Amino acid sequence: LTVPVVIEVHAKDVWLMAGVEGNLLAWSNTKLKTSSGHKDRVHSNFCQNLFSYNLVAKIGVDCVGAYVRANMSPLFSKDKGPELYPYSAGISLTF
Repeated sequence: LTVPVVIEVHAKDVWLMAGVEGNLLAWSNTKLKTSSGHKDRVHSNFCQNLFSYNLVAKIGVDCVGAYVRANMSPLFSKDKGPELYPYSAGISLTF
């Protein structure tokens, strides 16, 4: 579940958005398939944090935009895995 809190500004065809997103990891499961064909569903979060928050920024012209998202809380629970702070960047098409 993701809850964004952002400020968005429009000027003619250009738009800019910046803010924070809060995330809750809920109903997590993974489907595992072995080489023998056995399928199993694991209901585990694999030691990931249940709550996290991201800084997000987007800029665009008309329907083409670019975004950057940086996670400010570690991916895994304390002492349960490596200390990772995921980020993503890309191009978006909005219709």
